[in-house]
Parts: sequence; structure tokens; C-alpha cells
Amino acid sequence: MGARYPFYLLANSREGQIKEAEVARTAPSSQPVHRNIRYGFVYERVPHITLKSIANNAEIDVIWDEWQAKLEPLLKSLNLALRKTWQEWEIPPEGDSKWPDAAKKLHSDCLQARVARQQEIDKSIASKAEFEYLYDKPYNDKKTVRVAGPFTVESLSPHRVLSVD
Repeated sequence: MGARYPFYLLANSREGQIKEAEVARTAPSSQPVHRNIRYGFVYERVPHITLKSIANNAEIDVIWDEWQAKLEPLLKSLNLALRKTWQEWEIPPEGDSKWPDAAKKLHSDCLQARVARQQEIDKSIASKAEFEYLYDKPYNDKKTVRVAGPFTVESLSPHRVLSVD
């Protein structure tokens, strides 16, 4: 006859303030709390990445230059070992089994550096982008349970008025 439903973190609660600070990567708010549901819940959010946020992110150039200084010597060494003139984008994703062990190691290092560079760039883009709130995904409050049962509505119908003379 009763059902158990999840309860959600209230934005106007101490737990909600802590979760909000954790998600937003800021210090928790010191505002007084009253556990008022009118302030809403703490919602999950995702980065809203636009071309504008990528184009205006100056950190990408710094990351690119930093990694390029590491990648160029690796690529040069790989080209010397294999007697090739590959550009960075021409490196095959898989090495040849006939390559010497030194070339295989350089090839693996090149690919790992490229992946690491891209991951760092992606992380920078995500951290600098604006966020969208997912209003259909509030965070659950694991410490609180919401219980509901059948509801009944009762009334005195029809309403009669007695006239008094």
C-alpha cells in the first residue's frame, strides 16, 4: 500500500551547498539554510561546448605548444629510424611487425603523446565551457527516504444550507 521514492538534495540545505560546491569546484556557500524546497534542488550539469568557447580558449594554444615541443623530437626520431618523412597526421595507428624495436617504441611514444595532448585539450575545453543544468536529473539524497501511500479525498457532499426562520 505504500511506495518508497527517492528524495533529492535541496539547494537550501547544508548537504546541498556542499554538493553544489563540489560540482561547481568552488568553496561551499556560508549562507544560512532553512531546508526550503522553494529554492529547488541541486542538479547534475554538463558542459555546453560551442565553437565560440573553443575559439576563445587561449589555454589550447599553450597546451598545443607545450606538447609540440615534446612531439617534434619523437616524430623526427621515428622518421630517422624508419627512413620516412611522415607528418604527424600520417603516422599509422598500428606499427609494422617488421620495424625494429626502437622504432616500435618511438611509434608507441608518439601515439601516447598525441592522445595525452588531445585529452588535455579536451579537459581544458570542458572546464572553460558554460554549463547546462539537467533539470530532469537532481542529485539523490541517500540519507532521506520519501514514503507515499494511497491518497483519499473526502468531502461532505452535497452541501446543504438550512434556513432558519
